Amino acid sequence: MKRATFFVTLVMAVSGASAAHAQSQHGFTWPVVQGPDAAQANNTKRNNAPSQTTPRTFTTGAIDPTPSPVALAVSQTVDATPSGPTDEDAADDAALKAFYSNRSDDPLWVSETGLNHNALSVIAEIKNGAAWGLDPKAITLPHSAPEKTPLTEAQQAALEVKLSRAALLYARHARGGRIMAPSKMLNSHLNRSPQLLPPEDMLNGLAAAQDPARYLTTLHPHHEQFQRLRLAYLSVRTRNQTKLRIKSTETLEKGQTDRRVAKLRKRLGIKKPINPQDANLFDAELEDAVRSFQKHAGLQQADGSIDFDTVTALNKRVKGSATKLQANMEMWRWMWDDLGDLHVLANIPEFMLSLKKNGETLYRERVVVGQVSKQSSVFTRTLKHIVLKPMWRVPESIKVRELWPSLKRGGGLMRQYGLKVETKDGKPVNWRKKDWYKEDIRNYEVVQPSGRYSVMGKVKFSFPSQHTIYIHDTQDKYMFRSKRRTFSHGCLRLRNPVKMAKLLLKEEKGWDADHVDDLIATGPHRNAIKMETRVPMHLTYFTAWVDDTGAVKTFSDIYGHEKRVRQALAGQWSRIAKGRNHLAPPQPIAGRGAGNTHAARARKRGTRPADYINRAITGSFF
Repeated sequence: MKRATFFVTLVMAVSGASAAHAQSQHGFTWPVVQGPDAAQANNTKRNNAPSQTTPRTFTTGAIDPTPSPVALAVSQTVDATPSGPTDEDAADDAALKAFYSNRSDDPLWVSETGLNHNALSVIAEIKNGAAWGLDPKAITLPHSAPEKTPLTEAQQAALEVKLSRAALLYARHARGGRIMAPSKMLNSHLNRSPQLLPPEDMLNGLAAAQDPARYLTTLHPHHEQFQRLRLAYLSVRTRNQTKLRIKSTETLEKGQTDRRVAKLRKRLGIKKPINPQDANLFDAELEDAVRSFQKHAGLQQADGSIDFDTVTALNKRVKGSATKLQANMEMWRWMWDDLGDLHVLANIPEFMLSLKKNGETLYRERVVVGQVSKQSSVFTRTLKHIVLKPMWRVPESIKVRELWPSLKRGGGLMRQYGLKVETKDGKPVNWRKKDWYKEDIRNYEVVQPSGRYSVMGKVKFSFPSQHTIYIHDTQDKYMFRSKRRTFSHGCLRLRNPVKMAKLLLKEEKGWDADHVDDLIATGPHRNAIKMETRVPMHLTYFTAWVDDTGAVKTFSDIYGHEKRVRQALAGQWSRIAKGRNHLAPPQPIAGRGAGNTHAARARKRGTRPADYINRAITGSFF
């Protein structure tokens, strides 16, 4: 294969070396493709990547040095190796070709004597994937045993390319790529995406790193909860094999050799040393892991040395099953890397919402979430408006299944809740003069103006999405007394939304609480206050949460999402109950009408029909 001109190649190599040096000096910060447009952005990168079937070409110049036999073998191996079946495999293949072309196909991992130290360390880290909740068996690795005779160029190239592909697959899994499309593969309410990084950045990061194996571990989520869940997962996973003992006057620290170190490494999920003679050596990597554990366990001492208090914390029995903790770790891989300095996190299975600023909780309150048949979706959007004295725009499903049957019977629900009908462009319609057996409610909008009896209450937090879900006030405060608060048709009702509005508007506008109270009392209706500050609204689904002391709190898997994730991680795809697509257009209920059906159900349960209809309406705003 023809090579590029020596001058061009040299410039590219020097530029790459300079970038690598800068990365090694300043750490590894690669751009994260995240948020609702992640999939589209990643697809754009793939579409712009070099074709996997197009051979690389090189410009012939005045100086055309002969490539080394190993470089030529690497080039041929990269070009000849077929891609896997997915778009992500194709993106990896294109990135590999570009990466090796830019370094003149110089190998990163091998020499004629076999795999180098960095390669062996990376292989050990990939094999240690189970300590991060991954499946090492899903990644094909090159044979790492030393060869008795020098390797041929073809053998070196095969090892080289196989390890680079393995590292890319590990990186993808670390970023949540084992389940590439949760909303399609698991349930339509799981509107999350793996937070993949461009594969070319992964390869450049590995090449620039002084310790490539350690670089791989930095690809896992850095969120506090992920790290705490991992420590709990390791504790459960190694419960019967890693119990440590140490005297109250004794310490164990870096530089010492002790038979307990091997257990400590396993308990903290640190890969085995390449040299078996170092198995009992307390090294710098272990010290960092101990320090991290001490921090996440809430210990006062976080100096990386083992003392009696640290051992007590390490031996503490942790609640929860390994598969439950692993599933929650996987869902954290789909969260944005940057949750936001100021953000809202509502955890649906916990029925709680928190407003956080720089890691500090400013506000924590109860929420009501969607019924099992009308679930609250799991997604993130940015807060656009805080609406004071909001109007309720009735969602399509309620119009079709609740109000249309009522209109056919005379419109009792319209009068009871002060509802109005408008055209799609906002013009008022006299619903009393329409023949609703001939008219289609889907051609109109139904609204409830703000006021004393508004089902939206005083405040709505608007972060628009295809799910038409909001967080808002409610008149029905009694629902917050229930332990299991699955009452709404999807929206999250907040027990004290005015307090959160005051906190956010103080951050955003500098307004004091009295000013907000005055706006609610005397200000305009439908007062939509635009947010200029970036405030991500994270609607999450975590069934396990680790507090500041390291104790694990578990919550009921109310919608079955945890079960679906566990099944996917176990490869049980055919057993996953995906359920209906909640984004599909709603259809009228056949038969005598939704209202009569609901009334019959109410009588069967011993509830007055009027109460059931009231709950259906007031519980269905979005």
